[in-house]
Amino acid sequence: MFTGFDQELIDFFWALKLNNNRPWFNAHKQTYVEKIYEPMKALTRDVCALMEQKYKLSSVGKCSRIYRDARRPQPNGPYRDCLWFVLAEQEHWSAAPTFYAEVSGAGLTYGFGSYLCTPAYMKNVRARMEANPAEIEGLIRAFARDKLYQVDGESYKRPKGSVSPQIDPWYNRKTIGFSAFEPWSEKTMGKQLPAYLTKRFGVLLPLYRWMWACLPPEA
Repeated sequence: MFTGFDQELIDFFWALKLNNNRPWFNAHKQTYVEKIYEPMKALTRDVCALMEQKYKLSSVGKCSRIYRDARRPQPNGPYRDCLWFVLAEQEHWSAAPTFYAEVSGAGLTYGFGSYLCTPAYMKNVRARMEANPAEIEGLIRAFARDKLYQVDGESYKRPKGSVSPQIDPWYNRKTIGFSAFEPWSEKTMGKQLPAYLTKRFGVLLPLYRWMWACLPPEA
């Protein structure tokens, strides 16, 4: 069960930015394991269970590791200065809409998106927008009422077309995701964080399900 993060998480990540090397990390590995990695795994399990209980979202929680890929050059050091989890609804989750949360020295980032937005997926998104503009406009209006979430992703340099002024900024994206950032506070560090994240993910759930319906069968 998740019991909360504390100041040591913040201190660790900020110090890692300045000391991204193996000797420093090995000297502070116990702090990483006890104050960050184990609590993050507990948070992942709790949010996964709450999402299924409250929204019937059946998923597998996957928590990242702090180690960067040693097979590739790492000019910024061998360690990530953040940790994240995803709620994967299928084995090949990177191409599908996926809820996530990330912790760093600055605070908490969360939302959903697709790590790999394939052209076929985004083509289906545009086709569904064209087929039922009123449906996606309603979701956009609901999304806009939340003052924390923002739309992420790269837009096409040459727009794909136009549906309506409200839809077009979403329609002409090459990739798309939705995220919110909150600095550390009692709300984002305390033991109530699993329930809070579940509630915040719930704000995006209608949009999440809409995007899932656009996923190509082969993804």
